[in-house]
Amino acid sequence: MIRLIVFDLGNLLFRVDHSEAWEETRKHTTLDEDNLTRRFYGSGEMIENLIGELDDDDFFEQLQRSLEIQLEPNRLKSIWTGIFSPIEDRLATVFELRDHYQLGVISNISRFHSEHLERRFPVMQAFSKKTYSWACGYMKPRPEPFQAMLSESGLKPEECLFVDDQERHAEAARKLGWRAEQVALSDDLRSTLDSTLNPSCNVDR
Repeated sequence: MIRLIVFDLGNLLFRVDHSEAWEETRKHTTLDEDNLTRRFYGSGEMIENLIGELDDDDFFEQLQRSLEIQLEPNRLKSIWTGIFSPIEDRLATVFELRDHYQLGVISNISRFHSEHLERRFPVMQAFSKKTYSWACGYMKPRPEPFQAMLSESGLKPEECLFVDDQERHAEAARKLGWRAEQVALSDDLRSTLDSTLNPSCNVDR
């Protein structure tokens, strides 16, 4: 019996779109797009930030220098904060599930993005258990985030369902004994969950 449903965030419950952030960033640097992309994604600083080894302030200071951007680091940070937009029908599904299941999050995410989502979107309060990569020190598909969630919940893997937009992350959960579903942006989350869960189960939170 499933007692805990754990969701990914980006491109599962919130659409991730970097286009506006990139457009605004390009206005403040003389680097061409190829150089900008290579320096942004190729330095390793993003991964360090995502696993909590580089704090947000240091990350944006280093990013400002690396990208040769004529902006204060805090301004650059604000540009990149708003890359998430809610997928409303999926969030409505989450609100319905919270009366019947414990809910959790496992997400590869930076601290400033997780804090932004928790401030901005009330649905984040529906999740009683959260494993963020910046706090855990590891990213999916490593096993450590899933193990951290099990330790926090006190549940067995077979009592947990994990839902992610990437199959390799879902498969990582399955290898640890979890139930797992991959749900793309074009898929119907509600239908997938309806076919996976026993609707007669009513588990106290």
